[in-house]
Amino acid sequence: MTGIRLSRLLEGVSVLEAPPTDPEVSGLCYDSRRLKAGDCFVAIPGTHTDGHRYVETALRDGAVAAVVQRRVGTAWPQVVVPDTRRALGLMASTLFGHPSRGLGVIGVTGTDGKTTTTTMIQQMLLSAGRTAGSMSTVDIRVGDDVDVNETRQTTLEALEIQEHLARMRDRGLKYAVIESSSHGLALQRVVGVDYDVAVFTNIAHEHLDFHKTIEAYREAKASLIDLTAASADKGIAKTAVLNRDDPSYAYLVSRPIARRITYGIQMDADLKASRVDLTPEGLAGGSTEIEWPMERRQRAGGGRRGRCCGPDAR
Repeated sequence: MTGIRLSRLLEGVSVLEAPPTDPEVSGLCYDSRRLKAGDCFVAIPGTHTDGHRYVETALRDGAVAAVVQRRVGTAWPQVVVPDTRRALGLMASTLFGHPSRGLGVIGVTGTDGKTTTTTMIQQMLLSAGRTAGSMSTVDIRVGDDVDVNETRQTTLEALEIQEHLARMRDRGLKYAVIESSSHGLALQRVVGVDYDVAVFTNIAHEHLDFHKTIEAYREAKASLIDLTAASADKGIAKTAVLNRDDPSYAYLVSRPIARRITYGIQMDADLKASRVDLTPEGLAGGSTEIEWPMERRQRAGGGRRGRCCGPDAR
């Protein structure tokens, strides 16, 4: 990877204090143990330690600059920003040439079923002849290539997300599906990702050890809609796919976005399963009734009701 000037890397980042120098940066690093000479070190506050403890060590060991939330000692150059997590996401996107802008990006969130839904969407895209990759708790998929997610993080750190998106783009893929957890959203790991579609499974009372309240948890999930709505325009209508049967629907539907598609089994929805069979082999559906709202009639070919028929999928 060719070098990039620090000032260019910081474009879009709110900077409170910048050094007078403008060194060339060869990479980003948030773990001082993995630092390479020429890297810019980003000090991330964590649960168990704080990256600010390692700023002076990083600068001594070859970092050309450090991005911090507060100045540490006398070592320099240090760039002071309000939020280093947000800065890392934006800087990583810039470093890799904003890879998500060259992909159709689908984010999947919810309490249950995120990994399964992420993998199913990627496989559906491949089956439809669309080149696609995905990132989930279980693995990283680039087309037909599958690598185990050794970190076991549902949503990777911002630097790794942008690196994998760049890998997908450079391989000529057209779509990326990202499992986007409440932790990843709250910790701003997906800042800098330009989403096109936000898919929601359900929201239940979990992960309150991290979020403390159900309101904070729900808000973290809902922020995926906000990120999607504010993302770069790629000619794809920014869309939220919402579970009409989930109690969180009323909260999520109030978030502004260009288009919403609802699905469900019990409540009236854009896509409503008319028959779902649970068998020992898995979930099977014969035919599915699709109720199209009036405003979508013309785009759907003028029909009020369609029926999707095909072999049972297990």
